[in-house]
Amino acid sequence: SGEHEISLKTGHNIQEMLDKTIFDTYFIVVKGHNWSFTNEKGGTFLIDKESFTLKTEDKTVHFDVVFNALHG
Repeated sequence: SGEHEISLKTGHNIQEMLDKTIFDTYFIVVKGHNWSFTNEKGGTFLIDKESFTLKTEDKTVHFDVVFNALHG
């Protein structure tokens, strides 16, 4: 919907406010059935919803917590 861009901005604002000395943050975009993370190099990686992990080219991230931000 038209609220998609606003939701992304809200998510980025929340991510910026979190204390990086405490949290490793990953901005995950949920769009339909695709849950993805794009790193600073532009590489995009899908979330494994079965194991709730993110596999990048150099590591596997096991998530502890999710902060959902949604509009619309």
